[in-house]
Amino acid sequence: MAFDITFPGQGNIVEFRLRGVLTFDTFSRLHQGLYFSPDWRTGMNCLGILEKGTDISAITLETMRSELREEVDRIRRLRGPEFKMAWIAEDEHNLPIVRLWKTMPFVANQYEVEVFRQADAGRDWLRKFERSRLTIS
Repeated sequence: MAFDITFPGQGNIVEFRLRGVLTFDTFSRLHQGLYFSPDWRTGMNCLGILEKGTDISAITLETMRSELREEVDRIRRLRGPEFKMAWIAEDEHNLPIVRLWKTMPFVANQYEVEVFRQADAGRDWLRKFERSRLTIS
């Protein structure tokens, strides 16, 4: 499998790690495992780590504007209105595509995204938004 998901025992930060060659189908399956899991609660935020050696070159601008845009619209309600996403790019060459994703209007207008090189920096940013009470959907 191209990803692993870890739901927190406490807190609201769900972590997932992606590896290998990623396609739209990878993200669709990831979203299924995240937002349709019985462990998902509205109010959770995500830390997504693109592991060293991950290839996201199949995620083109056209893929973002079409399939991924539809996917964002499909899962918007499940994420909740205050959803935050921290992306970690362990390889520098993946930073431009993740930063481009962050600036897409259908992303920037729906949830907050930050991009980091180190997982600890992303976790620290997300911890600012932790709440002791989560909404059960």
